[in-house]
Amino acid sequence: MEKGKECELNCLPSRYMQRFIYYLQRIGVWCRRVRQRRGYNIHSPFAFQLVKGVIYQRGCYYAYEELHQTRKGQALPERDDRLLFRLANDNQPRTALFVGPDTLDEQRYVAAACQKCTCHCATTSEEALQQAHQMGHIDFLFLNTSDPIAPLLDALLPYAGSRALFITYGIHRSRSTLQAWREWRKTESVRVTFDLYWLGLAYFEARLNKQDYTINY
Repeated sequence: MEKGKECELNCLPSRYMQRFIYYLQRIGVWCRRVRQRRGYNIHSPFAFQLVKGVIYQRGCYYAYEELHQTRKGQALPERDDRLLFRLANDNQPRTALFVGPDTLDEQRYVAAACQKCTCHCATTSEEALQQAHQMGHIDFLFLNTSDPIAPLLDALLPYAGSRALFITYGIHRSRSTLQAWREWRKTESVRVTFDLYWLGLAYFEARLNKQDYTINY
């Protein structure tokens, strides 16, 4: 057997095990957050519409099938990529910055939801800052990196547009990451945040009352 094929076959069990562990974690998180489901105890019209009409939206978009056929599945589960699609469809950004080593799927989902959006990508924090400087402003940020998140989020704040959405993936990957995200969301310009466990969403619209939500996603 060729070396490449043998290596690929040997990797299959570990991939399936990773998926299995991931879905077990999903079930555990869902059980712990059952009281934060589907807009429970949310009074803000903005937050309620986002939770009910975007995060929990169950409709099937035509683009889903085509995106499914071309996805690589290297970073996020398809469920999360589809959420990015709905968030971009709701937000309609003009510029988007993707930070991380494998964000091609995420770029495709956002671009499909908002055809007028110009997507930029960066692998490292340093590259992200260079891209942000060239872009001038960021309407949609997707961050999936093992680098410390707070310094990069702080550095990108001046580029946030008035209706910007910053999305951080893996905010619960470690205690230090979660603590950093919780401290960062106290920033005055960050108005409304949503902790979806795997994803952290931050909105900047000045008209919104400052509020942090935990959602059972």
